[in-house]
Amino acid sequence: MWVKNLYDYIGKSPGSNVKKEDIDQYISNITKHKQDWQVQQAQEAIRVYMHYKDRPAEPRVGVNDSTKAQWKLVGSQMVNRLRLKQLSLQTERNYMTCKELGDVR
Repeated sequence: MWVKNLYDYIGKSPGSNVKKEDIDQYISNITKHKQDWQVQQAQEAIRVYMHYKDRPAEPRVGVNDSTKAQWKLVGSQMVNRLRLKQLSLQTERNYMTCKELGDVR
């Protein structure tokens, strides 16, 4: 949600390159009408997204039952970690959507 909102705010399509100034301006804008924890959540979500967005895709070796089982395990571990951190259900859904996108890469 935060990353999509960032792209909407700067008027670029998702996946486009984003300047640090654009991110800073977006964060400054949401600070005016969001609570501190939401601003921190947005900063973290954008930071994580940008980290993984710029990484080269790992070569795909093929999807088999073992790979699917590994993704299922990763998803389960991620949900457990998110719940341990007591993050919102929407955050959990967003992370799982990202995991599913990685699953089909």
